[in-house]
Amino acid sequence: MKKLISFFLSVVMLVSVVASVDLSAYADTSGDFEYSVSGGNATITKYSGSATFVTIPSTIGGYLVTRIDDWAFSDCTSLTSVTIPNSVKSISSFAFYLVNNIEYHGSASGSPWGAKSVNGYLDGYFVYRDSTKKELLGCSAQATSVTIPDSVTSIGNSAFYYCTSLTSVTIPDSVTSIGNSAFYYCTSLTSVTIPDSVTSIGNSAFY
Repeated sequence: MKKLISFFLSVVMLVSVVASVDLSAYADTSGDFEYSVSGGNATITKYSGSATFVTIPSTIGGYLVTRIDDWAFSDCTSLTSVTIPNSVKSISSFAFYLVNNIEYHGSASGSPWGAKSVNGYLDGYFVYRDSTKKELLGCSAQATSVTIPDSVTSIGNSAFYYCTSLTSVTIPDSVTSIGNSAFYYCTSLTSVTIPDSVTSIGNSAFY
């Protein structure tokens, strides 16, 4: 009887210890996604796959996915399409670092995301700072030839960074500045029309 009571108390103590574990330190890998858990919600911390089309799950390990962390998709150069569920409320600014030409698929509207290539206002091939379409942040598809809209006044830093399929670009008279590394490593680019309105071209803009 004493052994049975002792065993029972040990189980109770073990359950108490497990119940007190801080889940914020928990991390796991499910398929190609690594994630951490905090406050009962999951954050995608790393994608280790090499797929061209990626769908981020709305739940992982039984937890609702609400955030994508810095560097989670960094250097995923083969990625051209990402589907992000509405459960995701926050994307860190470097989540898609050095990833260009992403097409966003999802039902969120307006300016829902805080990451470079799916940031701000998405319209057709282009990603803008906001709905005014004045600041061009990036190209969201593997376009071979593009004409930048007349609404654009500035082409942001690294806007077409590593867009290796791009062969020609027409820049309208409304544009006054081209940012640093704007067309960096666009190795197929053979034709660029730059109007007289452009008074500033950043470092390594056409490196």
